[in-house]
Amino acid sequence: MVRLTCLFALIAGLALPASAEAGAWTKRKYEGLVIAGLGMHWLDPYAQPANRGHLKIEASLYVEFGLTDRITLVGRGAFQQLHQRITAFKKKPAPPVSGIGGIELGARVQLLQRGRWAVAGQVMAGIPGSGENWINQAFGARGGDVDTRLLVGRSIGEGAFVELSAGMRHRGDNASDEIRVDLTAGSDFLFGTPVMAQTYSVWAVDSDRPHVSYTGHRFQASLLLPTSGKSMVQISALTTVNQQRMSEEFAVTASIWRSF
Repeated sequence: MVRLTCLFALIAGLALPASAEAGAWTKRKYEGLVIAGLGMHWLDPYAQPANRGHLKIEASLYVEFGLTDRITLVGRGAFQQLHQRITAFKKKPAPPVSGIGGIELGARVQLLQRGRWAVAGQVMAGIPGSGENWINQAFGARGGDVDTRLLVGRSIGEGAFVELSAGMRHRGDNASDEIRVDLTAGSDFLFGTPVMAQTYSVWAVDSDRPHVSYTGHRFQASLLLPTSGKSMVQISALTTVNQQRMSEEFAVTASIWRSF
């Protein structure tokens, strides 16, 4: 159960820029977690039907630290490189574009932890970077979001949990705000090895400009392999299951995390 409870902290930063938030369980005072991930994302960009098959390579870093038993500081970011494929209109692809994106800093505050239940609130502030900051936007475009979340988690039996993360991402510069809902279920039923299934959903909210609205729903499955008492390796595969005016995506990610 202790091992599965720690897995809630893995949910963030492993599929940037997917909106996968950290778990409802806060870290203990002065305890923390560092996650380093490497992912390959195959993208079919929306509104670019003649330029399919982009490849994004992403090296991500996620850190959390228990300031107190009830307050956990959270930070994330990623180095990203986008490769464009050859198309019918190009004899050779454009040079790769690189940058640092998905940068967010914030805190998670424990609201309730009783028995098998845990409830937390989280606020993350996005920092504009030279990489991918916004959905359906070029590298370096905009950024500076504020993401507010309510997270509710419950352990089930001796080796399983479920979690709901829901909230609003407030975006400036006349961009649509977003409703984001993530669901996670985990278990150690696979020969004692933890596995997780996650869904990430986003809806753009802009009643004044319905032509720029978009929705997306993605699914990710993960296998977690313990390497020592404080370390694990996570192998994940993610795919888009439904979208409107968003890129289709398939990704594989390998991450190493270590608690301290």
